[in-house]
Amino acid sequence: MEEERYKIKAASQGHQGGWTTWEGIVNRLISWSDLWKIPQARLSFHIRSTYDTLPCPRNLHQWFGNEECCPPCNAPNASLQHILSGCKTALSRAVHQQQNATSSSEGALKAPPA
Repeated sequence: MEEERYKIKAASQGHQGGWTTWEGIVNRLISWSDLWKIPQARLSFHIRSTYDTLPCPRNLHQWFGNEECCPPCNAPNASLQHILSGCKTALSRAVHQQQNATSSSEGALKAPPA
């Protein structure tokens, strides 16, 4: 009976309860040995991002009623998808940082002038 209550609660939690329907599940073959090789923090991130349980602004609003916004662009109640791949401000900053890192590492690899 208690297990049934937990399932009902999970199914009623909107997006996070989506696992109860098994719709849209991608069939992937991951062995236990592959899982043990993944660092714990990365594995936790992958699982929590897959089930949309990371504390993005939209989830914080749903869980606690907080009116949060995307830190880089101030979009209200931004979803996890927005945070990870849709925020133009964050993406442009990441590209800029990558370009700076590449140019500084290329400079370090050049031979000093003779």
